[in-house]
Amino acid sequence: MSHTERHQQGPLAPDAIHRLVNTERFHSEFRVNPKNSVTPALSACQVSPCGPVDVLLCEGRGPRYTRRAYRHIRADNADDILIAAPLKARVVVSQRGITEQVGSDGFVCLASARPLYAITSAPDLRDWFSLYLVRIPAPLIRKLVPEIDDYCNRLIDAKNGAGKIMLKLFEQAIAEGPVLSENQARRFGTMLIDAVANATMEAPEVAEARARKPESGGAKIYASARIYIESHLSKATLSAQEIAEHCGASRRYVHLAFAARAQSTGKLFERP
Repeated sequence: MSHTERHQQGPLAPDAIHRLVNTERFHSEFRVNPKNSVTPALSACQVSPCGPVDVLLCEGRGPRYTRRAYRHIRADNADDILIAAPLKARVVVSQRGITEQVGSDGFVCLASARPLYAITSAPDLRDWFSLYLVRIPAPLIRKLVPEIDDYCNRLIDAKNGAGKIMLKLFEQAIAEGPVLSENQARRFGTMLIDAVANATMEAPEVAEARARKPESGGAKIYASARIYIESHLSKATLSAQEIAEHCGASRRYVHLAFAARAQSTGKLFERP
Protein backbone atom coordinates (compact mmCIF):
# COMPACT_ATOMS: atom_id res chain seq x y z
CA MET A 1 0.00 0.00 0.00
CA SER A 2 1.46 3.40 -0.98
CA HIS A 3 1.88 6.29 1.40
CA THR A 4 -0.89 8.15 -0.41
CA GLU A 5 -3.25 5.20 -0.04
CA ARG A 6 -2.49 5.00 3.65
CA HIS A 7 -3.48 8.63 4.13
CA GLN A 8 -7.11 8.59 5.22
CA GLN A 9 -9.49 11.50 5.51
CA GLY A 10 -13.16 12.35 5.39
CA PRO A 11 -16.15 11.92 7.68
CA LEU A 12 -16.01 8.88 9.90
CA ALA A 13 -18.48 7.55 12.43
CA PRO A 14 -17.16 7.28 15.98
CA ASP A 15 -16.82 3.51 15.77
CA ALA A 16 -14.72 3.91 12.61
CA ILE A 17 -12.45 6.37 14.40
CA HIS A 18 -12.29 3.91 17.30
CA ARG A 19 -10.87 1.28 14.94
CA LEU A 20 -8.59 3.78 13.23
CA VAL A 21 -7.06 5.10 16.42
CA ASN A 22 -6.75 1.56 17.72
CA THR A 23 -4.71 0.81 14.61
CA GLU A 24 -2.40 3.59 15.70
CA ARG A 25 -2.10 1.85 19.11
CA PHE A 26 -4.20 4.37 21.00
CA HIS A 27 -7.47 3.17 22.47
CA SER A 28 -10.42 5.54 22.44
CA GLU A 29 -13.99 5.21 23.62
CA PHE A 30 -16.72 7.53 22.35
CA ARG A 31 -19.64 8.02 24.68
CA VAL A 32 -22.29 10.67 25.15
CA ASN A 33 -22.56 12.34 28.52
CA PRO A 34 -26.23 11.74 29.43
CA LYS A 35 -26.30 15.07 31.28
CA ASN A 36 -25.36 16.89 28.11
CA SER A 37 -28.16 17.80 25.72
CA VAL A 38 -25.78 18.15 22.77
CA THR A 39 -25.92 15.21 20.39
CA PRO A 40 -22.45 14.46 18.96
CA ALA A 41 -22.29 14.70 15.16
CA LEU A 42 -20.14 12.52 12.94
CA SER A 43 -16.46 13.08 13.57
CA ALA A 44 -13.75 13.56 10.96
CA CYS A 45 -10.19 12.29 11.32
CA GLN A 46 -7.32 12.86 8.91
CA VAL A 47 -4.26 10.68 9.35
CA SER A 48 -0.85 11.35 7.84
CA PRO A 49 1.89 8.77 8.50
CA CYS A 50 5.33 10.42 8.30
CA GLY A 51 7.81 7.59 8.63
CA PRO A 52 7.75 6.51 12.29
CA VAL A 53 5.47 9.42 13.22
CA ASP A 54 1.67 9.51 12.84
CA VAL A 55 -0.09 12.87 12.72
CA LEU A 56 -3.87 12.91 13.25
CA LEU A 57 -6.22 15.87 12.91
CA CYS A 58 -9.40 15.00 14.78
CA GLU A 59 -12.65 16.98 14.67
CA GLY A 60 -16.00 16.36 16.28
CA ARG A 61 -18.80 17.73 18.40
CA GLY A 62 -19.94 16.79 21.84
CA PRO A 63 -17.68 15.39 24.59
CA ARG A 64 -15.20 12.75 23.46
CA TYR A 65 -14.03 10.40 26.19
CA THR A 66 -10.64 8.72 25.73
CA ARG A 67 -9.32 6.04 28.03
CA ARG A 68 -6.22 3.91 28.00
CA ALA A 69 -6.18 1.34 30.78
CA TYR A 70 -3.71 -1.32 31.89
CA ARG A 71 -5.46 -3.96 29.79
CA HIS A 72 -4.79 -1.90 26.64
CA ILE A 73 -1.16 -1.41 27.67
CA ARG A 74 -0.69 -5.14 28.19
CA ALA A 75 -2.44 -5.93 24.90
CA ASP A 76 -0.43 -3.76 22.51
CA ASN A 77 2.95 -3.47 24.27
CA ALA A 78 3.25 0.12 22.95
CA ASP A 79 5.94 2.55 24.09
CA ASP A 80 5.01 5.82 22.40
CA ILE A 81 4.85 9.48 23.30
CA LEU A 82 1.50 11.01 22.32
CA ILE A 83 1.24 14.75 21.69
CA ALA A 84 -2.18 16.35 22.24
CA ALA A 85 -2.29 19.86 20.77
CA PRO A 86 -5.75 21.47 20.66
CA LEU A 87 -6.59 23.87 17.85
CA LYS A 88 -10.13 24.68 18.90
CA ALA A 89 -10.72 22.43 21.84
CA ARG A 90 -10.50 22.04 25.59
CA VAL A 91 -8.86 18.82 26.73
CA VAL A 92 -8.89 17.70 30.35
CA VAL A 93 -6.42 14.86 30.72
CA SER A 94 -5.29 12.80 33.69
CA GLN A 95 -2.06 10.77 33.88
CA ARG A 96 0.56 10.09 36.56
CA GLY A 97 -1.87 11.38 39.17
CA ILE A 98 -1.81 14.79 37.49
CA THR A 99 -4.83 16.45 35.86
CA GLU A 100 -4.25 19.22 33.32
CA GLN A 101 -6.59 21.33 31.22
CA VAL A 102 -5.14 22.13 27.80
CA GLY A 103 -6.42 24.83 25.45
CA SER A 104 -5.42 26.12 22.04
CA ASP A 105 -2.34 27.86 23.45
CA GLY A 106 -0.59 24.73 24.69
CA PHE A 107 0.08 21.01 24.35
CA VAL A 108 0.88 18.01 26.51
CA CYS A 109 3.00 14.91 26.03
CA LEU A 110 1.43 11.63 27.17
CA ALA A 111 2.99 8.19 27.61
CA SER A 112 1.19 5.27 25.98
CA ALA A 113 2.86 2.97 28.52
CA ARG A 114 0.89 4.59 31.35
CA PRO A 115 -2.86 4.69 31.96
CA LEU A 116 -4.59 7.90 30.93
CA TYR A 117 -8.06 9.39 30.75
CA ALA A 118 -9.14 12.45 28.77
CA ILE A 119 -12.26 14.42 27.89
CA THR A 120 -12.21 16.54 24.73
CA SER A 121 -14.80 19.15 23.78
CA ALA A 122 -15.09 22.57 22.17
CA PRO A 123 -15.03 25.58 24.52
CA ASP A 124 -18.72 25.89 23.64
CA LEU A 125 -20.25 22.39 23.58
CA ARG A 126 -22.48 23.42 20.66
CA ASP A 127 -19.41 23.96 18.46
CA TRP A 128 -17.03 21.53 16.80
CA PHE A 129 -13.67 20.81 18.39
CA SER A 130 -10.41 20.17 16.55
CA LEU A 131 -7.01 19.00 17.78
CA TYR A 132 -3.81 17.35 16.65
CA LEU A 133 -2.85 13.95 18.04
CA VAL A 134 0.70 12.91 17.18
CA ARG A 135 2.29 9.55 17.95
CA ILE A 136 6.07 9.26 18.20
CA PRO A 137 7.91 6.06 19.21
CA ALA A 138 9.26 6.93 22.66
CA PRO A 139 12.84 5.63 22.08
CA LEU A 140 13.27 8.12 19.20
CA ILE A 141 12.35 11.19 21.23
CA ARG A 142 14.17 9.97 24.36
CA LYS A 143 17.40 10.27 22.34
CA LEU A 144 16.76 14.02 22.15
CA VAL A 145 14.93 14.54 25.44
CA PRO A 146 16.02 11.80 27.88
CA GLU A 147 13.72 13.20 30.57
CA ILE A 148 10.61 13.22 28.33
CA ASP A 149 8.83 10.73 30.61
CA ASP A 150 9.16 13.21 33.51
CA TYR A 151 7.35 15.87 31.51
CA CYS A 152 4.33 13.78 30.58
CA ASN A 153 1.05 15.56 31.24
CA ARG A 154 2.70 18.88 32.00
CA LEU A 155 1.11 21.80 30.19
CA ILE A 156 3.59 23.32 27.70
CA ASP A 157 3.15 26.68 26.01
CA ALA A 158 2.71 26.62 22.21
CA LYS A 159 1.74 30.24 21.53
CA ASN A 160 5.08 31.26 20.04
CA GLY A 161 8.64 30.21 19.33
CA ALA A 162 9.38 26.51 18.94
CA GLY A 163 5.84 25.53 19.92
CA LYS A 164 4.34 27.60 17.12
CA ILE A 165 6.78 26.10 14.60
CA MET A 166 5.82 22.61 15.79
CA LEU A 167 2.12 23.30 15.17
CA LYS A 168 2.89 24.64 11.67
CA LEU A 169 4.71 21.41 10.87
CA PHE A 170 1.71 19.38 12.08
CA GLU A 171 -0.44 21.45 9.72
CA GLN A 172 1.92 20.79 6.81
CA ALA A 173 2.00 17.07 7.60
CA ILE A 174 -1.78 16.89 7.23
CA ALA A 175 -1.89 19.10 4.12
CA GLU A 176 1.05 17.62 2.20
CA GLY A 177 1.14 14.07 3.55
CA PRO A 178 -0.68 12.51 0.56
CA VAL A 179 1.91 13.73 -1.96
CA LEU A 180 5.06 12.77 -0.08
CA SER A 181 7.07 9.74 -1.15
CA GLU A 182 8.05 7.15 1.45
CA ASN A 183 11.55 8.62 1.73
CA GLN A 184 10.21 12.16 1.97
CA ALA A 185 7.73 11.08 4.62
CA ARG A 186 10.51 9.49 6.71
CA ARG A 187 12.66 12.63 6.49
CA PHE A 188 9.68 14.79 7.39
CA GLY A 189 8.99 12.49 10.34
CA THR A 190 12.51 13.20 11.61
CA MET A 191 11.79 16.93 11.33
CA LEU A 192 8.62 16.46 13.38
CA ILE A 193 10.50 14.63 16.14
CA ASP A 194 13.09 17.42 16.25
CA ALA A 195 10.32 20.05 16.39
CA VAL A 196 8.55 18.33 19.29
CA ALA A 197 11.86 17.95 21.15
CA ASN A 198 12.69 21.64 20.65
CA ALA A 199 9.23 22.81 21.71
CA THR A 200 9.44 20.65 24.82
CA MET A 201 12.96 21.59 25.89
CA GLU A 202 12.50 25.33 25.28
CA ALA A 203 9.36 25.54 27.41
CA PRO A 204 10.10 27.51 30.62
CA GLU A 205 8.40 24.83 32.72
CA VAL A 206 10.68 22.14 31.31
CA ALA A 207 13.80 24.30 31.43
CA GLU A 208 13.27 24.81 35.16
CA ALA A 209 12.81 21.08 35.70
CA ARG A 210 15.98 20.30 33.72
CA ALA A 211 17.91 22.77 35.88
CA ARG A 212 16.97 20.90 39.05
CA LYS A 213 19.45 18.11 39.66
CA PRO A 214 18.66 14.99 41.70
CA GLU A 215 19.85 15.39 45.26
CA SER A 216 21.93 12.21 45.31
CA GLY A 217 23.09 9.22 43.32
CA GLY A 218 20.31 7.21 44.93
CA ALA A 219 17.74 9.72 43.71
CA LYS A 220 19.08 9.39 40.17
CA ILE A 221 18.86 5.59 40.34
CA TYR A 222 15.36 5.76 41.79
CA ALA A 223 14.12 8.18 39.10
CA SER A 224 15.71 6.17 36.27
CA ALA A 225 14.37 2.83 37.56
CA ARG A 226 10.85 4.16 38.14
CA ILE A 227 10.59 5.64 34.64
CA TYR A 228 11.92 2.42 33.11
CA ILE A 229 9.46 0.25 35.02
CA GLU A 230 6.46 2.45 34.22
CA SER A 231 7.45 2.53 30.55
CA HIS A 232 7.67 -1.27 30.36
CA LEU A 233 4.68 -2.43 32.40
CA SER A 234 3.42 -4.40 29.41
CA LYS A 235 6.62 -6.47 29.28
CA ALA A 236 5.86 -9.74 31.03
CA THR A 237 9.55 -10.70 31.35
CA LEU A 238 10.68 -7.45 33.00
CA SER A 239 13.08 -8.36 35.81
CA ALA A 240 14.97 -6.66 38.61
CA GLN A 241 18.25 -7.53 36.88
CA GLU A 242 17.12 -5.82 33.65
CA ILE A 243 16.16 -2.69 35.60
CA ALA A 244 19.52 -2.65 37.39
CA GLU A 245 21.40 -3.00 34.09
CA HIS A 246 19.40 -0.13 32.62
CA CYS A 247 20.33 2.05 35.60
CA GLY A 248 23.97 1.00 35.51
CA ALA A 249 23.83 -0.18 39.10
CA SER A 250 23.62 -3.38 41.09
CA ARG A 251 20.28 -4.94 42.06
CA ARG A 252 21.10 -4.23 45.70
CA TYR A 253 21.73 -0.55 45.02
CA VAL A 254 18.42 -0.24 43.16
CA HIS A 255 16.66 -1.98 46.07
CA LEU A 256 18.25 0.44 48.55
CA ALA A 257 17.23 3.46 46.44
CA PHE A 258 13.59 2.34 46.64
CA ALA A 259 13.81 1.26 50.29
CA ALA A 260 15.03 4.76 51.24
CA ARG A 261 11.64 5.99 50.05
CA ALA A 262 9.69 3.21 51.76
CA GLN A 263 8.96 1.68 48.35
CA SER A 264 9.88 -1.41 46.38
CA THR A 265 10.21 -2.28 42.71
CA GLY A 266 7.77 -5.15 43.31
CA LYS A 267 4.95 -2.70 44.03
CA LEU A 268 5.45 -1.04 40.65
CA PHE A 269 5.35 -4.45 38.96
CA GLU A 270 1.83 -5.00 40.24
CA ARG A 271 -0.71 -4.58 37.44
CA PRO A 272 -4.32 -3.79 38.33
